[in-house]
Amino acid sequence: MFAITGTMAVGISSIGYNIIALFLLKKHLRNIKNAFSNIEERDLGWLRTFVIASLLIFSVNVLLYNLNNFLGFAEYFELAKIAYSFSTVYVLYIGYFGIRQGRIFADSPTIGSDVPVVKVIHEESKEGDKRDFSQIIRNLTRLMEHEQPYLDPELSLAKLSSLLKTKPEILSEVLNSSLNRNFFDYINKHRIEEFKIKCLSREYSHLSIMGIAFECGFNSKAAFYRAFSKFEGMSPTAYMSRFSSGG
Repeated sequence: MFAITGTMAVGISSIGYNIIALFLLKKHLRNIKNAFSNIEERDLGWLRTFVIASLLIFSVNVLLYNLNNFLGFAEYFELAKIAYSFSTVYVLYIGYFGIRQGRIFADSPTIGSDVPVVKVIHEESKEGDKRDFSQIIRNLTRLMEHEQPYLDPELSLAKLSSLLKTKPEILSEVLNSSLNRNFFDYINKHRIEEFKIKCLSREYSHLSIMGIAFECGFNSKAAFYRAFSKFEGMSPTAYMSRFSSGG
């Protein structure tokens, strides 16, 4: 009975850890969207998928142990084999993908802290000069129109703030508080608008939809289709069909 109770305690604590992990991964996603324009290799999607699977499996495991206490349909060691087998797979999976995962905040050390950038700068400038922000917004708009930095697939908050000759923290505050968008959405909105221009141009008529998307700064089909659907409410294919039919 002690062994079963101990194993159940491990399962219950594992459920708790997985729930905490999901909240931390959500926070991580919010942080990288304030720092990068492409997040495919930084969003830890593989880890989020595994945490959800782990949460389900440990939940089923605890349920089986509880049912077994009343129904006695299996020996303890048979159930323990299942739990320990999953633990082995867990370690191997984490190790494999963990080694493959590249550095996330390599060029943006100030964004990876526990305190969100927006909150930090807000504490430092509660009485922030709106005229200064207006100037930054004008400079940013001019930069985006004339130099089109969003065409760079690896554009980051650090790179864009360097082009603007301002601090990443200040630029993040401007985007989030004044323009009501995180860096990720702000850049990808410009890329979508660029795609809408290019897809109507004869100069790019020889390219496929994804060929044009790559020209606009996207680096994956999934990221492009998600962004297009978010901002336009339809797929790129539907948009092109509507235009070609004169709608």
